[in-house]
Amino acid sequence: MQGKSIRTKCGKSIKADLILAGIGVIPAISLAAEAGIKCENGILVNEFQQTSLSNIYAIGDCANHFNIFAQKNIRLESVQNAVDQAKVAVNHILGKSEPYITVPWFWTFQYHLKLQMAGISTGFDRYILRGDVNSGKFSVYYFKNEQLIAVDSLNKAAEHLNARKLLTAKISPNNEQLVGTDFNLNEIV
Repeated sequence: MQGKSIRTKCGKSIKADLILAGIGVIPAISLAAEAGIKCENGILVNEFQQTSLSNIYAIGDCANHFNIFAQKNIRLESVQNAVDQAKVAVNHILGKSEPYITVPWFWTFQYHLKLQMAGISTGFDRYILRGDVNSGKFSVYYFKNEQLIAVDSLNKAAEHLNARKLLTAKISPNNEQLVGTDFNLNEIV
C-alpha cells in the first residue's frame, strides 16, 4: 500500500505502511451524574460495586474502582472484569459481602496468536522474559520493587493460569526460576 497516508485533526498528513488505531471506551455516565451519583472517569464504586447511592451498583467498563493490583482507581475494559464485578455486586445485595479483589486478566486472539495478560504492568521497573520469542511461545514477567505485578503470555495458556495464581498469592518467582524454562512454576504456587 505505497503512498497511503492519513490526515490528522490538525491537518497534518502522515504517510505510513501500516496504520493502527487503538480506540478505548468512553463511559456513558450522564444518567448516573443526573441522578446525583459521583462520577469521575466513569461511575465511582466501592469494593462491593456500590455507587455513592448505596442501593445502586455499577459494573464493567463504566465502573471506576480502587484496584489493589494497580494501587489506584481504574476502569477495566474487559468481559472478565464485568463478570467478576457482577458476582461481587449480586453477593453484596444478597448479604454476602466479599470485596472485589480479583487479579485483572485479559486475553485476545490475533490470528494464530493468543495473548493473555494477568495483572497490571504499568509502572514496572524490571522484567524477565521466559521462553523463546522466535518460537512464538513466551511470557514476560513484570516486577516493581522486586514484587511480581503482571505477566503477559503469548501462546502459553498454562503459564497464564500459573501467573494468575502467583499474583493472587503475591508470590514472586526469582530469576533462576524464571530464566530456565525447566522449572515448573506450579511448585511455588
